[in-house]
Amino acid sequence: MADRTRWWWLLTMLCAINVQSRCIEWPPDFQDSYAAADEILLVEANTLENSDIDFHVNKVRYSVLERFKGVDDHDNYAYNSSETGHHIRMKPGGKYILFLLKEDRVASICRGSREYTPDDPFLHKLRKNSS
Repeated sequence: MADRTRWWWLLTMLCAINVQSRCIEWPPDFQDSYAAADEILLVEANTLENSDIDFHVNKVRYSVLERFKGVDDHDNYAYNSSETGHHIRMKPGGKYILFLLKEDRVASICRGSREYTPDDPFLHKLRKNSS
């Protein structure tokens, strides 16, 4: 019984350390950017398999839908493109192996950026529609 208790304690501590490290790695404005429906520009996307779509020429803006447990086992944002209907799961500035269009299971490596000016008409339109 003592061994079982010891293993349970060790497992609990490892989980706590894992949760704490995940919290530390997020930027300070993480929740703020999520709440404000932040936007990114897809600046890099390399299709790995099962896709006939050229994402290199498809540099589109995405808006935040929700946080969720990503397919790469990291907490991510979910993004949806209002221009193409594609879904992308990533944290702005991060680089992930992920799936475009969940039902197709298309694996891609993508990178995003939040380099926008405050007067960007696209951002203004999104903010107006979300209020």
